[in-house]
Parts: sequence; structure tokens; C-alpha cells
Amino acid sequence: LSLNGIYVTIVWRKKMSERVFILASDYYNHPTQDIPIVRIYGKTEDGETKTYYDDTFAPYFYLARPNKYDYRMLGASGAQVVGETELEHEGEKLRCIKIQTRKPHDVARLRDRLQGRGRTVFSADILFPLRYAYDKDLGSFCEIESDEDGKILDIKNSQKFEPALKILTYDIEASLRTREVYCISANINGDDAVTFDDSDGEAQMITRFCNWLMYIDPDIITGYNIFGFDFPMLIECAKRNGVSLEIGRAGEIPWTRYDNKR
Repeated sequence: LSLNGIYVTIVWRKKMSERVFILASDYYNHPTQDIPIVRIYGKTEDGETKTYYDDTFAPYFYLARPNKYDYRMLGASGAQVVGETELEHEGEKLRCIKIQTRKPHDVARLRDRLQGRGRTVFSADILFPLRYAYDKDLGSFCEIESDEDGKILDIKNSQKFEPALKILTYDIEASLRTREVYCISANINGDDAVTFDDSDGEAQMITRFCNWLMYIDPDIITGYNIFGFDFPMLIECAKRNGVSLEIGRAGEIPWTRYDNKR
């Protein structure tokens, strides 16, 4: 396109809108822009697995009855006061300021500092991806408008549909005394179980299980107390044998209930 002799390149980005069943959400910090990116994992009505991104949502919390020392501390920490509101707590209406931070973990850090000084804070203990869902009033079924790179342009609730999900259920047999893992059994949607044992050693057992899981590519991994027992045992076993329990779609290692997911 030429404007007064100056050539300008215009890039048209394709937009798409689809109904999605939300599987999970998390966030990561952008490596160069140093801002949090909300990541939404979903299954479309057409059965396609997709990941969407939103870089427009910022972490925040509320501080009641701020004084000049609070403002000084918040300013020194890099936080910003972006609004003021009135909240009711235990029948009392309190003047509160809305504090926006650069990263989600800054909310917990500032919360602890303020509470240590006897200050009252609100909405400071909500995990960042859940804060995103709460503020946008999202349920399990959403209509997402995005560009061709998966960047969310609009997201809202939609009508329900029947998602075609692959649900993996698994269990392990292990010794609490020796911490050895003897076998891993799993199935997809209740079909016949597949078992991986330690006949060739724990390292081979875990590697075969991970390779199979990545090939099957389940949408949901479930089981009884897997975050309190099975995953911690497998992670410990993998570390002991010099391998990695990389079973996330991007090669992530699962977190456990003992992890600090601020």
C-alpha cells in the first residue's frame, strides 16, 4: 500500500471463533517483556486440542485503609495503585486501594509484608489463573475469539457440548519403606490397562511410561491421590535414576500438592 509515495506493509491476522471446553489454565512470565501470560488449554467442539494465550491481564489485590507508609513501601516495590473502591468486611465498609503488581508472585510477597505490619488485605491469596477466570466469570465451556497464533481477543461463556476427551487414569505400586517403584498401570477412557514394570530397571520403566503417555496425548490425567503420592513417588524415582518425568504437552514435569504454586 502506498501513502503519499511511502510504502506501508499491512499484515492481516486471521481471526477465528470457536467453542472450547477448558481443560486447565496456568501462566508463565514472558522471557523478554517480563509480564505474566495466562495460558488456557482446551478442547474445541471439533475435537482439536488447542492452547490460547492472554497477555492483557495483570495481577492485583486490595489494601484496606492505606497510610503514607504503605504507599511508600508499595512504590519502592514497583507496585502501582490503579484504583480505589469500598469493600465490606464483617459488616464494616472499608476504603480500599487496588494494587497492581508486575508478576503474580509479587502479590504473595507484598501480602506477607503488609500483613506482617498488621495491615488488612483482600483477594491476595487467589492463584493467578483462577483470578483470571473469576474476573471474567468463566465456566468450563467458553467461546474464544483468537488470532492465528492463539492470542485471545475475546473470551466468554458459551453453551455446553460433548467434548471428545482422552482421560488417562493411572496407579503405581511402590514401597513406602524402600521408595522403590515396582510398576505403573494406566488406561484410557476405561479401556484395557497398559502396565510398565521394573523388570529392566526403574529408569526404563519410567521412560517407557513417559514415551507412551506422550504418544497417547491424553487431555486429562487422573487417579486416586496422584498429587499426594503417585506423582511425588515417580518424580523422586526419576531423579534417583537420572531420568525425567516429562509428561506435559510442553515437556513439563507435574507439580505436587507440596509445591508452592503462587
